[in-house]
Amino acid sequence: MSSEDNWWSEAFQAEYLEIYAHRNDESAIAEAQGVGKKLNKEHGPILDACCGNGRHAAALADMGFNILAFDYSKDLLDVASERQQLAGRLFQADIRFLPFKQHFAAITLFFTAFGYFVDEQNHKVLHDLSDALLDDGLLMLDLPDPAHVRETLVPESEKHTDSGLHITERRRLEEKYVAKDVEIRANGELKRQYTERVRLYDGDELKELAAHAALDFEDCWPSLLGPDHDQQRKVYWFKKSR
Repeated sequence: MSSEDNWWSEAFQAEYLEIYAHRNDESAIAEAQGVGKKLNKEHGPILDACCGNGRHAAALADMGFNILAFDYSKDLLDVASERQQLAGRLFQADIRFLPFKQHFAAITLFFTAFGYFVDEQNHKVLHDLSDALLDDGLLMLDLPDPAHVRETLVPESEKHTDSGLHITERRRLEEKYVAKDVEIRANGELKRQYTERVRLYDGDELKELAAHAALDFEDCWPSLLGPDHDQQRKVYWFKKSR
């Protein structure tokens, strides 16, 4: 398997938190409050899938939700485990192999945590997420707006982190995927490089896939903050069919 086939194992290492430092706890609190308006504390436990460093899971826990959270990355989970709110609530897992059946009142996937794989695997992930929900349980998928991505794609950008990392990102469209070549250098030396590839799902296509997974479309927000904010995202809400 090439690094492009499993790019997530390269991308979600310790440097990820520096590359995406703008995704901070303060923004997560506001986003959790927005999403929390659709969730119900009394209906059962909530799974924050692909939780990263746990910032949304911690915010939801602070709001009184019964949270369980997992991620593939040990580096990110090590950071999440430092959050007192998440003590005993974290585990490491691959979203392609979920160990749950009809357990959760809701499952959340923040910031494009769906679409990493080939279509067949993505479809299986959607079915497995559905299987992990209780009847009438909610699935939230926070995805990029494909039209906005296609219209505003920046071919190349660079950034420097406080620790001295130099990151170069080169982006392109590959049919139904958006790809990003990432190069990380420290002191002029190449430290890591990988290619992210994320499937872009248009609304009708995603709704059809969800229907095959016993998920009924409920709503689509343009922001995690709620339906009245526009951040040019696609925040889908699906309900598990009885």
